[in-house]
Amino acid sequence: GPRHGWLVWLAISAAIGRTIEVQGTGGQTRDMLHGNDVYAACMVALDNIELLSGEVFNIGGGQSNRISVGTAAHMLSLRTGTPITSGPGRKMEDEHVFVNYGKFLKATGWRPLTDVTAGMLSVLAWAQENRADLTKLYADVQ
Repeated sequence: GPRHGWLVWLAISAAIGRTIEVQGTGGQTRDMLHGNDVYAACMVALDNIELLSGEVFNIGGGQSNRISVGTAAHMLSLRTGTPITSGPGRKMEDEHVFVNYGKFLKATGWRPLTDVTAGMLSVLAWAQENRADLTKLYADVQ
């Protein structure tokens, strides 16, 4: 829903014709990691389980896969014609967040392959293909 997985929520909103709400300034950025890259990281971890055992790793899209809420909303709106509205920002929200996956890269050679724009557009395409079901599912969500 609207409080979790913001990029997916924006794509779903755009696909089903809900107004896209940008909370706060829209300048806050997050790194994004496509599901295909999550799967690939898990498979690499399983293939290297003995080497990685007992270690802690961060997995994410990294600094190069960051996008701002405002930029994502604008891109989705341009593709779908969905209007954008502003909402209040979240208290104590971090302005910029990204994951440093360097330790996992060094140990396994894994890195994300899907850039944030391509990933966002693939989620939008999925949401558009499933528009009818998503419209029913989120009919009562505010």
